[in-house]
Amino acid sequence: MKKIIVFLMILVISISPLFRGLFFYYETSVFLTVVALLSFVYFMLKVKNREDVYYNKWLLLFGLLLTAAYGLAFMTAVNPRDNISALLLVLEYLVLSIVLYDYFHDKKESFSKAFLFPIVIIGFINSVTGVE
Repeated sequence: MKKIIVFLMILVISISPLFRGLFFYYETSVFLTVVALLSFVYFMLKVKNREDVYYNKWLLLFGLLLTAAYGLAFMTAVNPRDNISALLLVLEYLVLSIVLYDYFHDKKESFSKAFLFPIVIIGFINSVTGVE
């Protein structure tokens, strides 16, 4: 089940750049919601099975510092709506990195095949089609 959840998370973050600029903000926030729900289900499975959550302490530290920086910038933001969307995006990336590190902590070889290959392919398609 965790393998399916991680695969769906990778698929969602791989496909989401193809929809950039085609819809309004509220329609593109579907990708944020899907990744958040998949992350929640992943962590609930970990809690239910009483498994440990593995994370990289440096990744977590710098991710939290980046999130705090966006939080501080929120107080003096000219456009709070755009700033809150950027803050949610950074939080999504932090949670996603924790989930991926936890899942791939003992499968280092398969990480590049499972994660980087779809990202590179979708990035290539994105650059060829010129989606901005």
